[in-house]
Amino acid sequence: MTPRAASRLAFACASLAVAVVVALLVGGCASGTEVSQTRTAGRSVKIQVWQPKEQRIEFFEVSNQGVFGCSGGVAAQGQQVTWARELTPEEIARLLDPMSSKAWWTELREAAKGSPDDDDLPRTQIWFLGPGADQEISFHGSLPQVTPIIETMRSIAMARFNPNLDALPRAGEAFPR
Repeated sequence: MTPRAASRLAFACASLAVAVVVALLVGGCASGTEVSQTRTAGRSVKIQVWQPKEQRIEFFEVSNQGVFGCSGGVAAQGQQVTWARELTPEEIARLLDPMSSKAWWTELREAAKGSPDDDDLPRTQIWFLGPGADQEISFHGSLPQVTPIIETMRSIAMARFNPNLDALPRAGEAFPR
């Protein structure tokens, strides 16, 4: 099996797993799934970022049901989600609207042509599925078109730690007994 075929198979399996979980959460009925797909207009994206110098890999996903998922390490390598939550309409728009534009993809492809082919630089791979507009790209380095999207995804992923961090004592405070 070619790497591209394996990548597509992993994408399909992960999407199916997320869809099953969301369908169960929504109540398991087909109409609930159809309603939730309207939140993203049938669009979804997966982004994998390899950082060779830090020996780190990140995986982010927005399913066509509006669920954000992420993982790191071995799970990210296999495009498996280890944490997920439903996105707000504003988050969905911020993440998916730019990628829905053919002009954005044209600009991204032009910028990627100039990206260095250096295995020491971060490598980003993006899979976007939309009604009649499936796209895929891979590049080394960072591109200004993608940076705000990845930073938003990282911010959403990191927010899951806020309740735990907020519960810790501040400098000079004692631990509660």
